[in-house]
Amino acid sequence: MRPLYFDLIDRCQLSCPSCYHGLYGGTGQVMSLDRCTAILDHCIGTLGVDLVGAFNWGEPLLYPQLSGFLELTTRYPQVTFCLSSNMNGDLSVDLARSIVSSVDVLLLSVSGLDPDVYRLYHRGGDLERVLANIDRLIQARDDVVSPISLDWVLGLHLFNTAQVEPVEAYCRQRRIRFSPTRYYVTNVEDVHRILLGQDVPEQAWQVLYASLRQAREDIEHRLTPGRCHMLADIVVDCDGRLMTCCGGKILLDRLVTEVQSVAELISVKQANRFCAECLRSGLAGYFAVAS
Repeated sequence: MRPLYFDLIDRCQLSCPSCYHGLYGGTGQVMSLDRCTAILDHCIGTLGVDLVGAFNWGEPLLYPQLSGFLELTTRYPQVTFCLSSNMNGDLSVDLARSIVSSVDVLLLSVSGLDPDVYRLYHRGGDLERVLANIDRLIQARDDVVSPISLDWVLGLHLFNTAQVEPVEAYCRQRRIRFSPTRYYVTNVEDVHRILLGQDVPEQAWQVLYASLRQAREDIEHRLTPGRCHMLADIVVDCDGRLMTCCGGKILLDRLVTEVQSVAELISVKQANRFCAECLRSGLAGYFAVAS
C-alpha cells in the first residue's frame, strides 16, 4: 500500500513526553477541507495513494470540521482511511457513529487503565473521559454493524509495562485489537545523537526507557543500511508541503500537488540533507519499535 499522512490540525491538548507536540509544540495550523480535497485528489489520482492516515502528531478530535472530513472520505471508496486519537476530545453519539461509518481503522492512543500510570505519559489527559469515549465508539460500532478496526495502541515506557495484561484483557472483551509498541524520542536529530553515543535532552527520554544503552541497542536492531521503507511514503503539513517522513517534522521545499510521480517524490526526499544522511547511516525505522 502507498500511504499518505497529514494532520487535519497541528495541535494537541496533551503534553506526552515522546510526542512532537509534547516536546516541541505544534503550529496550531488547520487544514481546510478544500485543501484536503485537493491533496487527496492529487495523491490518489496521480501518485497512487491507497492508504490515508489523517494524523501526524495532531489530535483529530480537535479539528473543527471533522464531520466534513468524514463525509469527504466517502468519495474515495477504494482507499483505506485511518485516524489516530488520544480520545480526550468531545465525542458525541452522532460523531461516534460518523467515525465508525467512515473510517476503516481508528488507533486509540491510551497508555494504561490505571489513572496514576496513564497520566505519567498522557499528561493532561482524563482516563475516565477516554474510556467513556471508547465505550461510545464500541456502542456505535455495534449499533451500525461497522467493520471498523479499533486498535488500542499501548505505547510502552518505563512505568506502564504492568498494564499490558489488563489492557489486553480489556481489549479482548470488547473486540478491540491490542497493539503494544515501544516509543522513543521523536526528534530525529536526538535519535541520531543516541546512535553516536552523544547526550540528548533529558526531558525527551527520562520516563520512556531505563537507559540510553537500551535505546541504542533497540534502534540499531532496526537499522537497514542504504534502504528506507518510508521514501515512497507521502507526508505533508496542513498547507500541503512535503515532509521527509512522519517521525519528524522536517519540511521540504515542495508542495505535494507539484509532484507528478513517485520517482519525483523519492528524488525530492533524497536531495534533503537528513534523508541523505539517514540512507548513508541506515537510520530508517527510528521512531517506534514493535514490542
